[in-house]
Amino acid sequence: MENKNFMYDEFSDRLFISNNNSKNKVSGSVRFHNLTLDFSQERKLINIEIKNVSEYLEMMDINPEILNRLIEAKFTIKQTREGYLACMIITAPNEKRIVPFNFQANKSITISS
Repeated sequence: MENKNFMYDEFSDRLFISNNNSKNKVSGSVRFHNLTLDFSQERKLINIEIKNVSEYLEMMDINPEILNRLIEAKFTIKQTREGYLACMIITAPNEKRIVPFNFQANKSITISS
């Protein structure tokens, strides 16, 4: 069985993506609307969860059926002038989409590798 770093739950319409490794433990979480970010003690972003993800994809003009065909999911985060831009990169056979989320934060955030 292949070990994946993501899970889509169609019943609750949630997509969970992890950049976590065995060294990082979740120390806290922050929620921005439908987006939940999990952090390590070093303030590294290690997990991301998107609730009502199919609705969000539709709002971004992306067919939510991609969620049922996912073969890869990952995320990145970059600091912007107004806060942060998190991007979910989802891949299905013959299809790859980048889905942005903008948010503000008072402290610096880095992504776990």
